[in-house]
Amino acid sequence: MINKKTTTLTVLLILFSGASVAYLVKSQKEISTLKQRVVELTQELAQAQTQHSRPQPKQSAHQSSGVVNTPLKATADTETSVSDDDGNPLKQAVLTGDVKALRALIESDADLSGLYADGQSLLHLAAWSDDAEVVTLLIKSGLGVSVVDDKGRTPLHFAAGYGHLMTAQQLIELGADLETVDSKGTTPLMTAVRHGNNSMVDALIGAGANITVTTASHDMSLLHTAAYQGNAKTLTVLLNGGIDSNALDGRGRTALHYAKADMVPLLVGAGMDVNQTDRYGNTPIYNAMLGGDVELAGALYAAGADGGQLLTDKDENLSRAARFGLTDLSGYLISSGADVNAGASRSWSALDIAIKYGHTETAALLKSYGAVSSLP
Repeated sequence: MINKKTTTLTVLLILFSGASVAYLVKSQKEISTLKQRVVELTQELAQAQTQHSRPQPKQSAHQSSGVVNTPLKATADTETSVSDDDGNPLKQAVLTGDVKALRALIESDADLSGLYADGQSLLHLAAWSDDAEVVTLLIKSGLGVSVVDDKGRTPLHFAAGYGHLMTAQQLIELGADLETVDSKGTTPLMTAVRHGNNSMVDALIGAGANITVTTASHDMSLLHTAAYQGNAKTLTVLLNGGIDSNALDGRGRTALHYAKADMVPLLVGAGMDVNQTDRYGNTPIYNAMLGGDVELAGALYAAGADGGQLLTDKDENLSRAARFGLTDLSGYLISSGADVNAGASRSWSALDIAIKYGHTETAALLKSYGAVSSLP
């Protein structure tokens, strides 16, 4: 579509050209001036049409989706003489996947060593753009497959984090180091686990990535990380990959200390000790109740956890169990001495709570033990 400026210029040319001139001017001087203006307008029109027809660089999937956490806003290393504007031909060829243009630039001895935002190389940008063909061309043209940016990240870190499986596989095939750690002590496999990129996790383990790595903070294993982030599918991939299900972190905790309720059957089924105490003497069920995750506490109890640590605050924990309809755990607490009518004189009792949230089975159990409603 012709833009507004182009349309205006076209109209002016029509008005001031041809037979119209004879009617609009009175003297030879005016005719000469007008002809000069027609020439100027013709040149402006030609320039405007050329700019409009110039092809625009195609957007990557990340650009079109509006993702802003990207390496696109590049700042060139001043020692490389690589421009930091979007007109840099090397960068544009890499980000748009223009292999033909990139090959031509390489054949003309273009300097591929330029660095962009955070010291990222062209290979980092290619990994971010998920272009295995460009990645291959850059590596075969001399870029190091495991080059690191200012934060210690390799192109494989980028591919692992964004879930770019084909690019990661190509990097690995071309010799990428699986165990390079970035400035935060994170390997590509740890990055993939943290982002829940399960196919990537499987591929990296299959390629031989070390599955026993731990975080710099609290020595959390990959299993701990997946549990903490609530990613049951990643847990399955890790367990199938042979990770130690009973690995302890720096606090003496298993993944069950960090798990969500739906993970309990999987982890216990893999052999995890449901009653493992951490260095503070706390079991997963105690931590769950203390942290307010009563559903997890119920799942742990159902999986065989010893509820003994819950008896310190058994009356309060009974109210919590009633809130979530945990009938078996409520029965355990009552049989261990919890007062079914605790709080009835000053606030809602466990029975009131069970009724409010529609847990009829739990309410029936409480009534069978003599619970009464404190509500009018």
